[in-house]
Amino acid sequence: MSMIQRVKCFMRTKVRSLLRHGLSSALSLTSRTTSVTVLMYHEVLEDEQDVDAWTVVRASEFSKQMEYMKSHYDVISLDAACGVIRDGGHLNSKYAVVTFDDGYAGNHRVVLPVMVALDLPFTVFCATKPIEQREMYWWDKIICSAMACKRKLMLRDMLLGTYDFSTGVIGESRWNEMQRLLTDLKNVERERRNHIVRAIASQIYEAQQPCLLQPMTLDQVRELADTGLATIGAHSHTHDILTQLTPVEARQNILRSKEYLEAWTGRRIDYFSYPNGDYSPALMRAVERVGFQAAVSTDVRVWRRTDDIYAIPRIGIGRFDSMSIFKAKVSRKN
Repeated sequence: MSMIQRVKCFMRTKVRSLLRHGLSSALSLTSRTTSVTVLMYHEVLEDEQDVDAWTVVRASEFSKQMEYMKSHYDVISLDAACGVIRDGGHLNSKYAVVTFDDGYAGNHRVVLPVMVALDLPFTVFCATKPIEQREMYWWDKIICSAMACKRKLMLRDMLLGTYDFSTGVIGESRWNEMQRLLTDLKNVERERRNHIVRAIASQIYEAQQPCLLQPMTLDQVRELADTGLATIGAHSHTHDILTQLTPVEARQNILRSKEYLEAWTGRRIDYFSYPNGDYSPALMRAVERVGFQAAVSTDVRVWRRTDDIYAIPRIGIGRFDSMSIFKAKVSRKN
């Protein structure tokens, strides 16, 4: 073989090697994990607290769910998840984030010990007015009223319907009736809705034992923030549905929650959750302009790089999800 032939052979071998290396590198980059499963919870209470609401998960079920997540997923903070979506994660890793909406007291009393024991990070989105004023959310007054009610609730005089909370209507069936009433009330003008809620609550649950569904105290919010495992996020100030407010009202509601939480915790608040999951392009930009780095929605799918960082999808987990349903939800590919 002549010198020229040897050089050509060497160059062909070198080029093939470079192509293989480049292709391998490219495949390595493109195949890195770029999806995250984000779970959405609300409240978790002790098993003996009998609340037939999808939003309230039993403590024992929650513990099993988190043990499963620890065994099968790399549960990371929302901060870290943003990095995975931006830069890609390890090829063989399955990433998950655990979030809670509303800032309930059980997030501190029940959730925190479970997450500390398993060393799992989580995010709690807090609406600041209920925490500041120690007041229940209006829908929790309805839930507590529905739990105490032992009859059909006829609200036609309030231009609503009839809702069956008879003694035999229990579990998910009772929740379905609650959902009908809550959905109807969400479409009512705010002042009129507040009047209706007060009327229902004064007749039913306020004469019973105090409702178990309460927001955290300021001290509990601070303690969560100080754990190192919990990220505190904002959930607006009043928890009004932001798409029902004027742009100025919505911006003030968003900004106030950020300012309050930063003052309470001494930390920067980077993440926002839309109340009731309702958002619009204008609200997404408003959230960005007041200084949030990302926002979560209630769109149900896995979070991928193609999703807008101000509309991160989540998968809701509730009281009536069996373990098999839970596994199916978290393992979905889209």
